[in-house]
Amino acid sequence: MKFDKIICPIDFSNISNYAFKYTIDLVKGQDTQIILIHVIEHLYYHDHFLILSLTPNEIEDKFTKLAKNKLHELTKSVSKEFPFKFVIREGHPETEIVNAAKKDNVDLIVLGSHGRTGITHVVLGSVAERVAQKAPCPVLIVKKQSL
Repeated sequence: MKFDKIICPIDFSNISNYAFKYTIDLVKGQDTQIILIHVIEHLYYHDHFLILSLTPNEIEDKFTKLAKNKLHELTKSVSKEFPFKFVIREGHPETEIVNAAKKDNVDLIVLGSHGRTGITHVVLGSVAERVAQKAPCPVLIVKKQSL
């Protein structure tokens, strides 16, 4: 199966890093553009940050710069093999991932599942589940690797 474009959401957790490696293995030898998206969730309760010397926008700018650096570091070892595109958005992860997939007309979304269970799953749900429900393309959910 040939993929022209794949989105791989990255939150820098172990499972998202594993999903990134899974994506690399999946498309080795293909001329596939890999779009790495990192979503910075909105900072709420901005008034709590008044005690800081930074505004909420400055804090989000710092998060963006940090995310860019981490994405470059993540891809450093394979950057010559694949044409990467970095996307950093602010908002709700599932919404931003689905919107990016639509905008870039991707063939596949590969993302990690944090494997929430019990009441946490009932209350918070799963970003992976919501992406799979709303995505305009197939979604591959990578679970934690077995030890």
